[in-house]
Amino acid sequence: MSDLPGLPLTELSEGLACRMVAEALSQIHAVPIEGCAFMADWNQRVREAERRLQAGLIDQSDFDEENRARSAESILKELQSFSPLPTYVVLHMAMPPLRIFSHTMES
Repeated sequence: MSDLPGLPLTELSEGLACRMVAEALSQIHAVPIEGCAFMADWNQRVREAERRLQAGLIDQSDFDEENRARSAESILKELQSFSPLPTYVVLHMAMPPLRIFSHTMES
């Protein structure tokens, strides 16, 4: 693996690092959701759960303690009863400073 250009945020001044994180999050949150390859709205997730159940891909022995006594069918039925979420948001994973690099060599 080759080195990435720039400096990790941990090597920048606090002020510059904060501005860069704010700018990075602003850019991520400005991404339009329409046509996103990672779209996974409520209806899609429930349909996928139904397909997985019908295909026999649900391992009920892997349910958490709270749901261990329930059937996959009853859980799916409960999920289908919920209203879909009304809006979409772009989510991102944690943004630790070691994963964000400055384009400049300024510290």
